[in-house]
Amino acid sequence: MPKTAPACDSEATAHTPYQTLLGEWYARLHPHVRVAHEAPLLAEGAVDVTHGAHPLTPLFIRAMNLPSAGTSKPVTLVVDIDSSTPGTAPTMTWMRQIGETRLDTRQFARQGHLVEEAGPGAVEFRLRVDEDGSLVYENARCRFLRIPVPDVLSPQVRARVAPASSGWRVSVVVEWRGHPICTYGGLMQPVRTAT
Repeated sequence: MPKTAPACDSEATAHTPYQTLLGEWYARLHPHVRVAHEAPLLAEGAVDVTHGAHPLTPLFIRAMNLPSAGTSKPVTLVVDIDSSTPGTAPTMTWMRQIGETRLDTRQFARQGHLVEEAGPGAVEFRLRVDEDGSLVYENARCRFLRIPVPDVLSPQVRARVAPASSGWRVSVVVEWRGHPICTYGGLMQPVRTAT
């Protein structure tokens, strides 16, 4: 049975938000999945991207800066620790280039959730570790200008990072009211890691 990770008590002492939130569960991640959540990291791969058919899909795609549809879209991922504010909880910067779409986000732990911010919007996730060492992101809430967006208006984002023989497989699903907006997934491999 998948386990939900308990929040760690000390958000300011861990190296990454993932270590902070997962605590002892972090060690249960598959080694390839751990690499995907440590910094510094440079990784490359490819994903297939599909878009839904709902009339509001293009609006969500633009507002959330999601990648355009296509197969085998090249991906470059650069992850670093933002140490510009000493003494605060760890913050990671994630720079993704998916095809022609660039998505830069900041990730940090807040109130037991992983917060991923991009511009004025943020998605908050509950994290859990599956039996195979995968990391599962479950949508907790979305915010705009730090104000919670009501569930009826909010897109739902969920993701999974699973081990692969030479890296990890990522899967991301964005829905609104049960309608698919954007789905992407594929294989990633590290080029340069923290270790």
